[in-house]
Amino acid sequence: CPTTVPTQLYVFNNVFDGGTVGTRADACGGNPPGTGPHFYYNNTFVGTGLSPYCFVLFSFGGQPGGVIKNNVGENCGAGMSYAYDQSAPSESNHNVFYNATLYRGKMIEGPGEYTWDEWQHLGYDLNSSTTDPKLASNYIPTSGSSAIGSGENLTSLCTGNLAPLCYDRRGVPRPASGPWDIGAYQYCEGAACRPIPTGSCGDGICQGI
Repeated sequence: CPTTVPTQLYVFNNVFDGGTVGTRADACGGNPPGTGPHFYYNNTFVGTGLSPYCFVLFSFGGQPGGVIKNNVGENCGAGMSYAYDQSAPSESNHNVFYNATLYRGKMIEGPGEYTWDEWQHLGYDLNSSTTDPKLASNYIPTSGSSAIGSGENLTSLCTGNLAPLCYDRRGVPRPASGPWDIGAYQYCEGAACRPIPTGSCGDGICQGI
């Protein structure tokens, strides 16, 4: 975690991979914490079956919880620390949690410990899934993935520093209307996978098209 964190932290379009040595694949709100809340959109977390958690989210020290939407987490070694040190989430929905080993018999660790059913009974992740996201080795969802077309459309957030959120990690545009895919990468085929060209088009010719 960073040693200092801004008042609000936005984490999006990242891939967190625990690697082959069982390290944690996590994104945390900082220690010491920022004021919060923090926001986690369209990230992909891949554990190893050895890591203690697939992801550790929110700020430390009892700071306000964050918003978690459109994230993929798979192969969590010992459960998910979803809300660390009394920082309950304000919102969590449209996520995929696959192959999460139970932590002390529970799936979610935080201010309390919950099974998936108990967690949803609290009103969290009602549109989320525990089925296979079918990620390729490059973390892109493949045909039949539970991540495809299951995310919330966050186009309204794509302004200012969050403008890149409307593009996936490669620069492939996410749809302006209709559901997004969950995770750092948008599923696409053929020409639809071409990133939006960058650079000047002042001569009337957009390079790369």
